[in-house]
Amino acid sequence: MKDAAAVWAKLFLMLIISAKPLNGLSECKRLGNNSCLNHRECCSGYCFKEPGWELGVCKRPQSKNEDESKEENSVCNYPSFEKGTCAYYQGDVETANGEVFDENEMTAAHQTLPFNTMVNVEIMGASVVVRINDRKDDLNGHILDMSFAAAEGVGITDKDEVPCQLKILTGIGCTPSYGNTCVMHHECCSRFCFKEMFSEAGFCTPRG
Repeated sequence: MKDAAAVWAKLFLMLIISAKPLNGLSECKRLGNNSCLNHRECCSGYCFKEPGWELGVCKRPQSKNEDESKEENSVCNYPSFEKGTCAYYQGDVETANGEVFDENEMTAAHQTLPFNTMVNVEIMGASVVVRINDRKDDLNGHILDMSFAAAEGVGITDKDEVPCQLKILTGIGCTPSYGNTCVMHHECCSRFCFKEMFSEAGFCTPRG
């Protein structure tokens, strides 16, 4: 009798484990879920994975939303090249985009280019790539003010101002919502990097 009861108990457990929801469909994972293995698991039908990662993040199918298109179009209106003078500057404690100013980062201040735009700076045969994260004084006449690390890369830390040429490398260097993973808020176009508790990396989401 006990053996029969044990058999029935095992069968009952197997039925529970293998049972499907009443509607016959397994629950899909919502946007932002960071434990998908394939596209079928996501309600959006798209599971984004970083190269070499086993698990991915459920995101919207790759498409540009209206705000991102506006940001990119605003950069497209700029010429590919810009000539003028560049100089080394010592920024304030906080940059115009909210980051802590770090003279050892390859960054620069520009009057109008969107934040996170990547720019190649050519000066006297040398060149460096900088990221725009600050706004320059519109009265100093330069087209670009460079951090110490960037200025040192082209040898102008001891000079007042020098002729330079800028080449825009990317339309916008920020991560779109539900795009690649992020660590800091300033990496996101929305300026908001959502992280689950105790997670080092997150994903960009629109501000609520």
